Amino acid sequence: MPFIRRQVIGCADNGIEKIDSFWKIYNNVSLVEKNYEGYFMKKFVLFMIILMAGSSFAKSDIPKEARDAFRSGSYVQAITEFKKVLASNPNDSTALKYSGLSYVKLGNLRKAIELLKRAKQASPSNGSICYYLAEAYYLAGEYDLSKDEILSIYEKFPTNIYTQKAQLLEKRISDKYRRRKLRFYLRESFQYDSNVALEPQKKGIKGFDKDSSRFATYTWVELAPIQLKEFDFGVSGSFYQSLHTEHDSKRYNLSSFEFGPFISHTIPLFGHDLVSRLEYSYIQDILNGESFSRTHRIHFRTSSYLMDWLYIALFYQIDFDDFFYRGRPSDNDILNRDAVQTQGGFRSRIHIANKRYVYFGYDYTNNDSEGANWNYDRNRVFAEFVTPTFVPKLDLYLLGEYYNRYFSPYRGSYYNSKSNRDENAYSFRVKTRYSFTSRSSLETSFRYVKKESTIEEEFEYERSIFDLSYVYKF
Repeated sequence: MPFIRRQVIGCADNGIEKIDSFWKIYNNVSLVEKNYEGYFMKKFVLFMIILMAGSSFAKSDIPKEARDAFRSGSYVQAITEFKKVLASNPNDSTALKYSGLSYVKLGNLRKAIELLKRAKQASPSNGSICYYLAEAYYLAGEYDLSKDEILSIYEKFPTNIYTQKAQLLEKRISDKYRRRKLRFYLRESFQYDSNVALEPQKKGIKGFDKDSSRFATYTWVELAPIQLKEFDFGVSGSFYQSLHTEHDSKRYNLSSFEFGPFISHTIPLFGHDLVSRLEYSYIQDILNGESFSRTHRIHFRTSSYLMDWLYIALFYQIDFDDFFYRGRPSDNDILNRDAVQTQGGFRSRIHIANKRYVYFGYDYTNNDSEGANWNYDRNRVFAEFVTPTFVPKLDLYLLGEYYNRYFSPYRGSYYNSKSNRDENAYSFRVKTRYSFTSRSSLETSFRYVKKESTIEEEFEYERSIFDLSYVYKF
């Protein structure tokens, strides 16, 4: 039984195999930011906005520092420089316009619209400002307002170059007055795992070949058929499956599915969007073809920009876990893993400069189980640095993670030990992502994990995972 328990721990803790549904707000851009119709076209629109905007700087009196920051992609720095201009001249339409475009590039569309509206008030005869405002409305999913702005461009500038661009924009938003109803994510992976069963370093598993390759698939789908002005109602679901190539490891083939309804609410707050989401999920894990556990989860999160360079999300969730395997009835008071688990924490994204970001987060978990040996508290922190490389379309990710998990009360005598179970886990990952398009990419990664435990013979191990993945999303 210690053999099975170790693998179950591995299934639960392995962040490579089972993607945390909350963490989707980061590695592939926030779901909040991508929750709008025509994502692929909008990425192209963003590129065209910046390309056209940069060409007009030569005619302005904007300081060189602001111009250089904007052109180099240091949008937070550009905003700071533009604020200096606006401090002395609050109605400088050029500074307002490029501040708005900088916020567009950072994904803060609420603030971008606010500044572009001010720019339009300061210079109502400027066709470019009217067009960029229409674009910002389009990117934010405000199709009615975007179309109103387009009609205004037709009236004011019948022969302007921006009139032609407005016509193209109108075609994209025709009959699309709602946010994207269907979203999809697919990851196909080939992995090599040096320690599939989490074999302890000091007490191995006799006759077991602990390393193995596997094929892994993760699919996520969300449908939001009911969309009101501030509310979205829908359902989401995911499926994960791993298939090992080594005969010894096939007993650890894992399948997992999750589905349930959600409701999200978006309101303006201090010039930004405050997005809140409440969802229920039913989760079932299947180990080697047999049901292993099921979970009823209630999850709530709220997210917004706190500063131009800081995006943060707070979350709280409750899991009601039910495990199918109970073991011997005499051991239920020790080993029964049925539990109520609560977790809370935050995730943040810090924009540095030139498309460089730092992701940082913390969460606290309390697991209140039926069996004494599965009551624990966990504190976890992580940080990840993302930067483009000298190769176009190739990004580098560096992730560090640490957690402490303390079990109390704990009967160490079950493992012939007098110690309480106290664990420290360290993990490091280096990943590269090459983006073929805005929808598809190829990823490679290496992850090293080391767990230290006061009960070394049973729970202390090392693990390395090599991963090659193809990712597609829309």
